Amino acid sequence: MKTRAHTLLSALALLTVLPVGAAHAQPDVAPACTVPADPTGQMLILWGNVAAVPSGIRGDNLTLVHFTGPGTYRFSVAGVSGWSEATYTREDPAPGTALLRSVDRTAPEPIDFTITLTCRTDTTGDYQYTTPSMPEPMDSDAPTVYRFAPLAN
Repeated sequence: MKTRAHTLLSALALLTVLPVGAAHAQPDVAPACTVPADPTGQMLILWGNVAAVPSGIRGDNLTLVHFTGPGTYRFSVAGVSGWSEATYTREDPAPGTALLRSVDRTAPEPIDFTITLTCRTDTTGDYQYTTPSMPEPMDSDAPTVYRFAPLAN
């Protein structure tokens, strides 16, 4: 129960701390920030007007991602789905950018998807969600932001 309360408080903090609006404005120089290299034991909070995972919906949605170990995580879309299991591989195509090539292992048929994280600080930034059937993000001007937060003990 304590972990759930901490998760909800972390999610609420995200909504009050991250600015919205020009979320996808890209800097002209390489960012001085990085996406955490090993997020094991952290919560990734995704908020946006587009889906972040296969069970996501269009419109405001909050997705919680708990990194459970190297290459694995659990995710839940608040108010929409229970927890699902996924595996991922990570690529770093540019400074400050990480691609999480993921597979939803909970669905009857595995679902491939990619979450691209572009940092603003070492714990915050923008995300894009794509699938093989939707290689370009929907509503690319819609605000989609993330925050990494430590899990409570």
